Amino acid sequence: MEHSITVAAVRRCVRNLGLILGMCASLLACAPSENPNMKRGKEWMEIKRYAEARQEFMQVISQEPKNTDARHEIARSFMLEKNYASAIEWADETLSVNKEHSKAREVIQGVIAEMHNMLRSGVPNVSSDGLSLLKLLLKRGHITWGSNVNESVAPLLRSNSPQVSRDAFGLLREAGTEVAALTQLTEASDVNSRTKAFELMRDNFNEKYVSPLRRLLNDNSDQLRLATARLLIQKIQDSEAKKILASAYRAELQREIALGKSDPTGLEFHDRIREIALAAPSLDDPSIAGELAELVFIGRVYGFLASDIQRAVNAIGGPGRPYIAKKLERESEYRALLRAKGSRPDQIDWRFSYFGR
Repeated sequence: MEHSITVAAVRRCVRNLGLILGMCASLLACAPSENPNMKRGKEWMEIKRYAEARQEFMQVISQEPKNTDARHEIARSFMLEKNYASAIEWADETLSVNKEHSKAREVIQGVIAEMHNMLRSGVPNVSSDGLSLLKLLLKRGHITWGSNVNESVAPLLRSNSPQVSRDAFGLLREAGTEVAALTQLTEASDVNSRTKAFELMRDNFNEKYVSPLRRLLNDNSDQLRLATARLLIQKIQDSEAKKILASAYRAELQREIALGKSDPTGLEFHDRIREIALAAPSLDDPSIAGELAELVFIGRVYGFLASDIQRAVNAIGGPGRPYIAKKLERESEYRALLRAKGSRPDQIDWRFSYFGR
């Protein structure tokens, strides 16, 4: 059976269609149009004119104080300019209006990723900026100290830039992880890294650094080993450090004695010998008094330097007298050496052995 469509039915359909189209038009008319400043701002963003874009977005915020999209766009513009501190500021501003704003959180995560790249760059000024950014992120609560952060910061202790290594050390110390980082640095294969560890512990001494410092007492660099020994003696009167320094000082004095036996010229001033003489009484090794006295007996030192040695022997006191007495068993040999060098033995204070009484 064929269906027929009446004129009346067609008219009703047309009328209903007209009503529907009219309602759609009304709804479209009621829908808010995009803020013209917002639109222009996005256009500026597309051509990377970020400063002009921000001006437009600021206009949007002045007109619509709760507008989060404009705030996010400002954050994004700073991110694209690599102005990460300002990007964080405006992402936070966005979240202050809407804490669930996902795109603002994406900006923050992007900044965190860039921070790690900066810390691992190996370029001092970039690493420095990365540390500043890390401080900001920590302060604003966008990141917490964890193993991934620690692994990015600890290697910066080796930086050739003193400022970078100091800043990295400061952050590690605040996190309470600097001892582990310093210990690792004392085990480095290159002496420059081990020296950097020593300098950081010296300049920021704390008793919790004693353990990594003691590792350096066995360092294969004489200069670093002895500097560490002096520091540990100065700070905690470390007995092992005293043994190491006393042994090194005796070896130096023995070399000077060997030189003195063949060199007719005596020394009235010698910074290293004077340094040893001043340190000797605090080393708890009275045997060093013997080497100091022998320098006088062979005419290697005289005048002011001899006086420094006499004061050192006097400070060592009684425990040093047997070692001086042992040296004086060779007094005749010393007198003959002095005469051969053109010196007068009677100018030597052979009562040296009594200075400790």
